[in-house]
Amino acid sequence: NVKTLLEEDESLALDIRSLDSTMQTLVYENYSKFIDATDAVRSIGQSVDTSEGGLARLATGIVQIESITQSVDDALRQSRSEVAEKLRLWR
Repeated sequence: NVKTLLEEDESLALDIRSLDSTMQTLVYENYSKFIDATDAVRSIGQSVDTSEGGLARLATGIVQIESITQSVDDALRQSRSEVAEKLRLWR
């Protein structure tokens, strides 16, 4: 019957519009999530770059401290030996 067919056509058209609207909403929500994730990844990348620079400066500082410590140790070696000898003799 034609009336039933027209009603079914109307129902299908409403369903299609509803599904289109739902699909647009999902696309928008997922696009927003994608943009947020992209921003987060960019931020993490910048943090890693900053951390790498900081770690490089830290490594340089440690090498300098090690060098200075070795110089101080070398400079005090003789005095340490003399103090140790005096303490040994004193006991």
